[in-house]
Amino acid sequence: MVLAAGGNGGGFSGGDMAMASAGIGYAGGPMVTVTIGLPGNAPLSGFDNFLIGMAGTAVGGFTMAAVGLGLASTGVGTGIAIPVAGLAGGAAGALAIDGTTKLLQYAANEQRYGGRVRRAVP
Repeated sequence: MVLAAGGNGGGFSGGDMAMASAGIGYAGGPMVTVTIGLPGNAPLSGFDNFLIGMAGTAVGGFTMAAVGLGLASTGVGTGIAIPVAGLAGGAAGALAIDGTTKLLQYAANEQRYGGRVRRAVP
């Protein structure tokens, strides 16, 4: 994106603005091109990271226990129930970690940038 000023009294004319937006130099010198990028994510606190870990552990443990007990009640052998329950618990824990991280990162960005959360611009 090329930034240029317009207006009366020494500002750029319409033709100069068109040249500036095309990146063509003005008055014998090169135009300055300024790239404006999105700010980085706000850092998460130690407490945020603790909450993320606890959410994953709690959801993963609960899912593993529920699936394990459900399979055990149907009479499926432990050779099948334990690995299936472990996989289900791991998957649920990973989803909980991902969701909690996104939620807390959103909140941290809202707080840091004063209500103007970064948005990806296509």
